[in-house]
Amino acid sequence: MQQRAHFQRRSSFAYRAYDAALKSLAESYDEEHGGFTRAPKFPRPAILNFLFRVYGHRKEGLELNEKATKAMDMALVTLTKMARGGIYDHIGRSSLLLSLPHVHW
Repeated sequence: MQQRAHFQRRSSFAYRAYDAALKSLAESYDEEHGGFTRAPKFPRPAILNFLFRVYGHRKEGLELNEKATKAMDMALVTLTKMARGGIYDHIGRSSLLLSLPHVHW
């Protein structure tokens, strides 16, 4: 609980670090195809986890509401584009950890 209270202060290191990371991801985000780089694209679960975590902090009443909504949108669009682009194992129905040489997933 103490960690959450510390994060709520805009001047805290944690808040500034989350804000800087989120800004960097938003700048590299591919709005058309999802993901955060040009081709080749790699699934990056750590980034998606971070975006969901930012959104989770919003639900706790932090001052990240608009940014958190953008974080969730970036994560969901990326996952949707991955699923629709065929980046999954046809037998096990799981995501593959591989690179695709084209812009599309």
